[in-house]
Amino acid sequence: MTRPARFTRVVLVLSGTAGSGVFADLAAQIARSFNAELAGLFFEDETLLTLADLPFCVEIVAAGSARPFARGDLEQAFRATSMGVRLNLEKTARAALVRFSFARERGEMRAIMDRIAGHGDIVVFVEPERAIERACLVNAASLAAALASRGSLFYVPVGARAWNGAVAAVLTGGADREVLSAALRIAASRNVALTVATSEPGAWRALLADILAEGGIGPVPAILERRIDASGVEALLASAAAMPDELLVLAGEPAALSSPEALRRFAAGRHAPVLLIEPERAAP
Repeated sequence: MTRPARFTRVVLVLSGTAGSGVFADLAAQIARSFNAELAGLFFEDETLLTLADLPFCVEIVAAGSARPFARGDLEQAFRATSMGVRLNLEKTARAALVRFSFARERGEMRAIMDRIAGHGDIVVFVEPERAIERACLVNAASLAAALASRGSLFYVPVGARAWNGAVAAVLTGGADREVLSAALRIAASRNVALTVATSEPGAWRALLADILAEGGIGPVPAILERRIDASGVEALLASAAAMPDELLVLAGEPAALSSPEALRRFAAGRHAPVLLIEPERAAP
């Protein structure tokens, strides 16, 4: 009997430009790997709207001149931008043959993610290419909210623009089955080899047989094994860092990756994304 994939939705956190970029295509491909829905989430920051209410708020325009800028102007800009990214994302979803949904949400990002993202979701977060955008408080708050949510996180660092599609499952003894299953689906859908990085050579083969017996994977990709040191968090992260060109799929449990700053340090110099699988929790 075929067991459905755990993930049923891939949520792309949208900025003003993400919906028309290459990462909309990437999010759609990940959704297709799991036969999941592609969901666009356009976030309107309430803090910016509050600032726009202040009497001294102005917009700097051409030649350095300023003009009054009110809340209504920002709301109109949000509406226009969200319409554009929705159309682009919907077009991308149709081309990838995946289901599509879109939501505009206003408020505090952590509260929104707590309400929207569940264990069946993969939240896609793309770091802005410009350093000034990465440094802004809204961007940091969005990443922190994605990390703290109940969903798994597909993190795309700046250096991942050149990702060639290679995939590695990093098995640490925590949620190994979920990690291997997710990595296998992505590798199979992209028709690339899968590297199994483990400190226990061969131990993953029983998990693989169990996953394949459930069906729903499609053609099995070539699978390579790589020995890593998983004796501690630092050793594990060092081993993972030695695979800069492969999408790393690993359990999202290490405290060393639980903050935006730590995740960014780990991903510095990487040429591929990181998928942090949030382990499923047993019902109380």
